[in-house]
Amino acid sequence: MRALSVLFSVGLLVTGFVIFSRRIQWDEIARIWLHFHVVWLMAALVLYWIQYPLASWRQYIIIDWLTGLGVDRLLGYPLVLRLTSAAGFVAAAAPIGLMGDIAKILGLKALTRLSLANATRCVFFDRMVGIQWMAVLGLATLPLQLTTDVAPSIIVAQVALFTGIAVGVVAVLIMPRLLGLLRNKLVDRIAQLFVGYGTMLVPARSVTQLVIAALNLASAGSTLYALTVAAGLSISPWLVLAFIPLLQFINSLPFLYLGWGGREFAMVATLGSAGGLSVNEALSISAAWGAVLMIAGAVNGLFLIGPWKPQTMNAEFLRD
Repeated sequence: MRALSVLFSVGLLVTGFVIFSRRIQWDEIARIWLHFHVVWLMAALVLYWIQYPLASWRQYIIIDWLTGLGVDRLLGYPLVLRLTSAAGFVAAAAPIGLMGDIAKILGLKALTRLSLANATRCVFFDRMVGIQWMAVLGLATLPLQLTTDVAPSIIVAQVALFTGIAVGVVAVLIMPRLLGLLRNKLVDRIAQLFVGYGTMLVPARSVTQLVIAALNLASAGSTLYALTVAAGLSISPWLVLAFIPLLQFINSLPFLYLGWGGREFAMVATLGSAGGLSVNEALSISAAWGAVLMIAGAVNGLFLIGPWKPQTMNAEFLRD
């Protein structure tokens, strides 16, 4: 799986280079990179890393909502931050996003003594909540995209993508009932992984999730804008706002290595066409963004240092 992820990203990159070969000027890309403003590059790295504390807060409250035990009885926020950041390091080093989730599941099980099924459900719901609200915000940015020169096919593709995510959420909601019709022990255990997602959608909790998702996208968008400033390029922050849900979604795809390949295509098709960036400028910014993702993941390796102290407790939720 790890090799397939890297090969898929490399395949997309090679395909892109072939398609844009006549427009790519390596000396121009090198010139842009060599003239990046270091302070703005560091700012971009800090702005992107802010997503880890935000993602940790989302995971923290989802554990609380799902277990009903009071999350501080399981593990406090600092430990959730450490676990989430360590999972980010694993995702960057593996390299496949799914490995980060697996590491978080195993870590959560070890630190809290949750059953494997319940640890998986906590992490799965966290992933679903993040994707769900990214899709909602993505649909909300489409009217803004319509005011740009982006190709209609790009907008249609986003409508299909974000609507498909909404259909996936509905599928998660009804999956326990559908699988329950099969009356099989193994299927019943699988169905338990989907039980309770409706509790994530009550209004008060939805507002909290939406705020976290908006802050996450603000962090990613600020990173991207900081990189354009570092490169000395002029682009409207409104354009970054318009396309950041799509670009960040591509960054998080588990079958790509930190978005490489797919992100470059998307950058050229969105900010490149709508923002007046040349292919070389769009690729330079996209590659810099990919480097920021890799460095942020590497920095998170520091969270692996030191002892991990698992919790011990007795509760019904801890058992399968």
